[in-house]
Amino acid sequence: MDKKHIDEITARALSDAEFRKVLISDPERALREAGYPIDGQESFLATLKAALGQSPEALASEYESGFPGGGTGGGGPMG
Repeated sequence: MDKKHIDEITARALSDAEFRKVLISDPERALREAGYPIDGQESFLATLKAALGQSPEALASEYESGFPGGGTGGGGPMG
């Protein structure tokens, strides 16, 4: 998953309660229905699922350190 997609997913999860609800309950479905490429993204999906089961702080830490399979390069949404 590239940085652009991760930033979009993060922004949408913060601003769209219904997307966030589906993302938490079924990340693959949420991303597929939103049109994000998930084929070959097993590492990213595994990290996302694990992070979604943790506190918001843990998810932020995963995001800031860069998800596997593209990640943010440690820059997070602000660069």
